[in-house]
Amino acid sequence: MIKEFRSMKKNVVVIFGGDSSEHDVSCLSATTVIKNMDTEKYNVILVGITKEGKWLLVDGVKDIEDGSWREGEVKAFISPDTTTRSLVILAEGTYKLQKVDVIFPVLHGMNGEDGTVQGLLNCLKFHMLDVVYWHQQFQWIKYTQRSSSIILESIRQSLFMSEKAILNI
Repeated sequence: MIKEFRSMKKNVVVIFGGDSSEHDVSCLSATTVIKNMDTEKYNVILVGITKEGKWLLVDGVKDIEDGSWREGEVKAFISPDTTTRSLVILAEGTYKLQKVDVIFPVLHGMNGEDGTVQGLLNCLKFHMLDVVYWHQQFQWIKYTQRSSSIILESIRQSLFMSEKAILNI
């Protein structure tokens, strides 16, 4: 089912799943995020990525919890046209563009936490929710494409930390 949102609320796309070994963890995390989003302020649009890499529009949290979303047939992906800032939804031989204000990636592992998706979204000029992590020694570390790609790879992390004169533990 394709829901069309036309209101003053912000359209937030939550992307979850992915073709990593942490696919199931991402789905679980997404359900927590979605259940805690303020639907009075946001239209929440769910996009799941199967283990095979198929991007699908997902109806709701129950579909994520029971895994039935993976059998969906409505494809949804971010438009590569930076002037539209939209989600392309393909269903029943036709397509629709859904305006997107913010993208909230809830992806784990490779192609998620490594900065791949953040890099794609940056190229397409999309806003993402900036997630800031606190570590008592490193002060505030902003979770961006660069930081997430570096932190996932320990050798680069060590070099980056020593280059910035940050104690590496």
